[in-house]
Amino acid sequence: MRARVGKKESLTRVAVRMPERLRKALTDGAVATNRSLNYEIVVRLKASIDLDKLLDAKSTSEALEMLNKLRIRYRQLRLAGEVD
Repeated sequence: MRARVGKKESLTRVAVRMPERLRKALTDGAVATNRSLNYEIVVRLKASIDLDKLLDAKSTSEALEMLNKLRIRYRQLRLAGEVD
């Protein structure tokens, strides 16, 4: 199953060097969710950026709200398209 990219969203091809252990961990995550390595990398980068925003929250309630949104979004990214 391939992820669908919105028509307004542009893509940039990037080559990345990474340690073999990191590649293996990402590949294992991709296999476990029946996804491509590329998709696994994109999902995890997006989660990392969202986490950075969370850490800049101004209050506990704002942080909890952002954390809940991040949890829901991450689950949607990981599970979207698994069942057709």
